[in-house]
Amino acid sequence: MTVFVAVEHGECEIRLCNYLSKWLRTDIVPVSRNKGAETISLRESGEFLKQGPFKDLNALNRYYKEYKKGRVSRKLKMSEITIFVIMDVDSDRVSAKSFRSKDMFRDSPFYECIVPVMGDPDLDSIMKQAGFEIPERNKPRRYSEIFDSIESVDELESLLQGKDTDIPRMIEMIKEHCPDFQ
Repeated sequence: MTVFVAVEHGECEIRLCNYLSKWLRTDIVPVSRNKGAETISLRESGEFLKQGPFKDLNALNRYYKEYKKGRVSRKLKMSEITIFVIMDVDSDRVSAKSFRSKDMFRDSPFYECIVPVMGDPDLDSIMKQAGFEIPERNKPRRYSEIFDSIESVDELESLLQGKDTDIPRMIEMIKEHCPDFQ
């Protein structure tokens, strides 16, 4: 069984993962700063993946147990973890290359489990290219409205195909491990 963990840039990426979790009927364990209220920049993501729940496998297991909050959980094994690191490029072109190649994660104990998911320049621009209006105010609420209006994960994947984002690849990777999509 694969356990999916998502390190999220901010609150809008959390909404995306909640949507994917619902539609794909699988847990995507969220990891962010202050529930997305504080963003994690592309440049910071390498360091972020070496601390807190990513310090080592025991720390991630403690985080996972807390996330499950009394529901049945077992100790995770490195071979069954996939960590999606969902970040916007914003204007950090220097870090983008290192992020996409995974070089910035070399010192993380989870290096082999990490899958970079980048939006260029950002998720807002990607969603605008897909035909959605993204206002400057109340963006997280708007993302929830957008995802509620989409009828399936396949529709979202189709809308994002050809855009400069790795989200469709992330969706495909999750689907490979979801019995309902095999």
